[in-house]
Amino acid sequence: MNIIIVIISLYLDGIVSIITSPNSFYIPHLLLTTLFFIYPKYKNKDKTYNVILIISGLLYDLLYTNLLFFHAIIFFIIGKLIMFLNKNFSQNIIMQIISLIITITIYIFLIAGFLLFFKTTHLNIIKIIEYIIKSLLINVISTLSLDAFLLATFKASSEISL
Repeated sequence: MNIIIVIISLYLDGIVSIITSPNSFYIPHLLLTTLFFIYPKYKNKDKTYNVILIISGLLYDLLYTNLLFFHAIIFFIIGKLIMFLNKNFSQNIIMQIISLIITITIYIFLIAGFLLFFKTTHLNIIKIIEYIIKSLLINVISTLSLDAFLLATFKASSEISL
């Protein structure tokens, strides 16, 4: 089920990026939030989770960017952050939201740092902060929605099987 959710998120990332513009108020990172969301299912299977991170990054690069291995490395680094946050903080809803905010913010700073380092774009701290704020709103909402949907789905399926 988790692999299917990752594949759907990867596909939806492409569709949403076509629909929304970079100046849009909503900037979703569906694959990133999905990778954040599924980690608890792999809490004791770090190798499997790392493979999912790397393959997701490679597929993202192959489908949407010209930077092979870039997102594989970024997702691997972000995955290590997600593991750290999950292992060292309680898993209530408030801490999950805070952890997601930290994850998205660091992801954007990693991407911006790369772009600035190689001088591929003109960014300043105001543009980066604006992008973070736009990203956080929709990504927190989408993650909470996905969480509620899957919780309801699994609850319903377990009630049916009884």
